[in-house]
Amino acid sequence: MTTTQRRVASTSLTRLHGLDGTEIEWASGHGGRISDTRGRRYVDFICGLGPVVIGHADPEWNARFTERLGEGALFPGYARGHEEHAAEVLADAPPSFGCVGYFKHSSDAVSAAVRLARHRTGRPGIIRCGYTGWHDALIAASPRWHEPLNSPSREEFRSPPGCAGVTGDEAPWDWTDLEPSTLAGQFASGRFSCLIVDAYQVVLREDDWLKQAMELAAEAGVLVILDETKTAGRVAPIGALTEFHAAADYIVMGKAIANGVALSLLLGHDGMAEDFDVTRISGTFSKDLVSVYAAQVTSAIMRERDGYAALRRLGGRLVDVVESASAEAGTSDDVGASTVFGGSLWDFRFSSTLLADGARRGSLTRHLEAAGVLALQGHPSYVCLAHEHDMDGLRDVFVSAFTAWRKSA
Repeated sequence: MTTTQRRVASTSLTRLHGLDGTEIEWASGHGGRISDTRGRRYVDFICGLGPVVIGHADPEWNARFTERLGEGALFPGYARGHEEHAAEVLADAPPSFGCVGYFKHSSDAVSAAVRLARHRTGRPGIIRCGYTGWHDALIAASPRWHEPLNSPSREEFRSPPGCAGVTGDEAPWDWTDLEPSTLAGQFASGRFSCLIVDAYQVVLREDDWLKQAMELAAEAGVLVILDETKTAGRVAPIGALTEFHAAADYIVMGKAIANGVALSLLLGHDGMAEDFDVTRISGTFSKDLVSVYAAQVTSAIMRERDGYAALRRLGGRLVDVVESASAEAGTSDDVGASTVFGGSLWDFRFSSTLLADGARRGSLTRHLEAAGVLALQGHPSYVCLAHEHDMDGLRDVFVSAFTAWRKSA
């Protein structure tokens, strides 16, 4: 599939290419593996960029989900299923949260939270800390948030053309250094309505920087939005930042909560329903029930299979495999792996030289693809429960890929 033949509009994030430069087109997935249209199979650690948490086409998930579809997919307004699901979600949330908003994508949920914060505070500005979506104010002139603090690429800003509403008092400010003192200086301006924090950023520092930031925000009257898109339903039911939830004003949940079906939630205070009405936050497909059914089935299976603990074990095993394979291939000085949130996610660990060499890092993912493994770099990768059956022989696959990558230098 060449660029001139491509009929589906997409970006480089959703296009993977083999070593020969040919774009990979996907055909089917079963368990922890996925197949392309040429019949090649891969162990899938991209998991749809995170939503697939149980596995592709899990038979039990399929059966329960199909049964629920008999209740109808979309009504003129919200249904009993939404109320039941919202009650389930709020049972895991702090008592200060009493309302759930439904969306398809977390970008929509974060944008809604920003609008609500602007309404509540009367201020136009937002502070970003992490990747929080592709809408204009969330991505315009934003840095590479998934890079480590010591990576020279972290301060490389991308500026997609066409973004609007991101100048003057509405211009976002990026808190890239995670230093509370830097943040305090911005709060002093009085123009910011909210601080949006991507949960992944907490793995970049081990001190109490986020606690300090939230305390400073409260003092300045700045609302806090915790974006648990990558972590809700994967690290824990609500996400990874449990100890900070009670002090937050909004929580965004997404990706893994429905095992691949599009759903994102915005948790807020009891008055959020009235704020939705005033600020005109709505949408036809925010009322669909298909995603709600998927989320309820996913949550039930994760609890029944002790899924959160199982993911951590699988992530830890995988990191051991990658570390051992890299050592055997003679690449351990340049690349290894580490767990993220205890193993619910995992990431490659690069030397300082490789951190500054994006092309070489990209070459590694293509060599892994050629060997039959799909993984990310510059962004954490994922595991799903079905990967329990994919560990045997995986070390040899990584050794082969690392060796070929080393020789290609």
